[in-house]
This record gives sequence, structure tokens and C-alpha cells, in this order.
Amino acid sequence: MDKRAQIEQLIQKTLDQFDHPDTLPPNPYLYSRIQQRLESESTEGRMFPAFIRTALLGALVALNVLVSYWYLTGAEQYGSSDTRQELLNVLASDLNMVDDQNDLSVNE
Repeated sequence: MDKRAQIEQLIQKTLDQFDHPDTLPPNPYLYSRIQQRLESESTEGRMFPAFIRTALLGALVALNVLVSYWYLTGAEQYGSSDTRQELLNVLASDLNMVDDQNDLSVNE
């Protein structure tokens, strides 16, 4: 037999085994390989990501407290404006607008 015929014969033999799946032999070491891989993944490198997660959580909590403090103290600085003119004056002073720009937006 030539090499090509041998390859075709092996291919046909392999494909014929799929026609009868109950005759395929199971791999006896499959379960032990899966167990070994799960154990190696569970023990390798777990301390570093846990440290990073803890640091990120702490940073997020600190940021949340800082933003909450900033929000609560910033609300006291600005009183509520009763009129539109007072609101425009506050916005103009915040934006450093000149008077002639402010006069264009007021139609009273």
C-alpha cells in the first residue's frame, strides 16, 4: 500500500468509530486531569488579585465619601435664587461674563 492509501484507511477507520459512539473507549485519565487543572488554578496567584480588589474597593469608598462631602458642603455655598435676574447674576459671576453679554440674555 502506498502512503496515501494508508492515510485514507486510517481516516475511514476513525470516521467509522463515530458511527458507533458506544464503542469508543473513554479516556481513563480525563477526570484526574480536570481535577489537577482545577486545583492548580485555584491555588496559583489568588493573593494578588484579592489585594487589588481590596485596594480598588477602598479607593472607591474613599472617592464616594469625598464626593459626598464635596456635594454636601458645596450645596451650602450657593443659596437658592428667587428671581431670574439673581440666577443670571450668579451664573455670570461664575463664568466671568462681561455686562454687555449678560444684558443680551435678559429681556425684562
